Amino acid sequence: MHESSDFVHFREIINQFAADLGDEHGVGSVYCDEISGMSDINAIRFLQKSEGNTDCFGRDVPLHPGHQNSNECDIADCVWKRTCDSYRGPSVVPIDKVLDSVPQQTISDLCGRMALHKQRSIEFLSECAVGLQMRSFQNISAATRKMLIASPQTVVGEYLDNRPELRSYILADHSARVMNRLTATYYDYEILFTSDLDALIRWFSEAQLFCDSGNIAYYPMIYTYKTLEAYDKDAPVSDEMMRDLPRSIEPKMFSVPHICLQEGDILLNKFEYLPILHFTLPVIENIDFNTLYQLMSDFPKELTAFRSFFYSRLEELRTAVVSSVDFAVDCRNVEREIRERIRKIHSDCRKVKLNKAFSLTGCSLANWALSVYCFRQEPGNALSVLGPEGDVCPTSIAYSEYLTNRLGLKDSPVYFLWLLGESKR
Repeated sequence: MHESSDFVHFREIINQFAADLGDEHGVGSVYCDEISGMSDINAIRFLQKSEGNTDCFGRDVPLHPGHQNSNECDIADCVWKRTCDSYRGPSVVPIDKVLDSVPQQTISDLCGRMALHKQRSIEFLSECAVGLQMRSFQNISAATRKMLIASPQTVVGEYLDNRPELRSYILADHSARVMNRLTATYYDYEILFTSDLDALIRWFSEAQLFCDSGNIAYYPMIYTYKTLEAYDKDAPVSDEMMRDLPRSIEPKMFSVPHICLQEGDILLNKFEYLPILHFTLPVIENIDFNTLYQLMSDFPKELTAFRSFFYSRLEELRTAVVSSVDFAVDCRNVEREIRERIRKIHSDCRKVKLNKAFSLTGCSLANWALSVYCFRQEPGNALSVLGPEGDVCPTSIAYSEYLTNRLGLKDSPVYFLWLLGESKR
């Protein structure tokens, strides 16, 4: 619609302000050089101080709170006022405000990694990934360790019935002032939803090797918001960036045939609904992810071969739900194969060479229970639960709706729910 030269981005406004201030103070490009590695919020605060003003941009409390709205500043002639007021919005917060002590390059790297994970997770979900839905990132490390044993590829995401605890962050801002036939602001945001940004960033750092190797991906809930707000084409252009942040946007969650939750994160009547499979698997604890990655690379046959085998057998069962003449027999045959492989894992972990590696790293082994439930789509959008003997247990309309909404069920005729139990030594 417009040539790229017609767009003036917020960072360009900041840089131009720094250049003009440098000329005014007779220091040339010094201010531009100083802010080049800073986030937007720190760059503007630096320029405010350089002008001899209070570095108040984006603070939680405005320098002079307004009488009608205490979240807005009363200093009307400040060129940053509108944007500054928007940083105090109650629902969507620019990420550079939350990470104001972090260099701009680090923030840019984080945003780039989010985009990469978004694309990679979509590819994983179309292939053979298990979707791990987390209520809280406080338990993400423990859940990740278990999935590295059980699943060849895992996509981690947060689910929507936790919506009140999800916070919204402007992850990327491509907004610009449009200068051509009209004067307008083009708003273009990528908004990230997460319940715990700090925990997410820590996990990204800790599990990076597994993410880079393709074992783990994160499905960021990112909403793209675009709109064009037009003004009188003859109106003068202000230095101020008109950046009003969007409110109350609902994020989207992925849908996948293999869904994984931690025990207790779903309402499930265990007396009425039985898992088709139930196993005890090992997990390696008291070890950082970098050392765990090296350990699993050194002993792939013992520590990584099971996950692809396990997933392939579950896929056989998923096909059998629809086509098998005797599902109970097929289920027991698969269960027998899986139990034999699990016995081999436990046996391998007791081998001298691997045991010595465990001792050298200081890690320890624990056991955890994995239960796999099978849900089948029935006519009329109803769901039934298949038991280990092939018995079909219909669910009520209300419970079918609960499961469909809770697990994000869509088009697949059969879903497997993996429940991760607590680790026990």
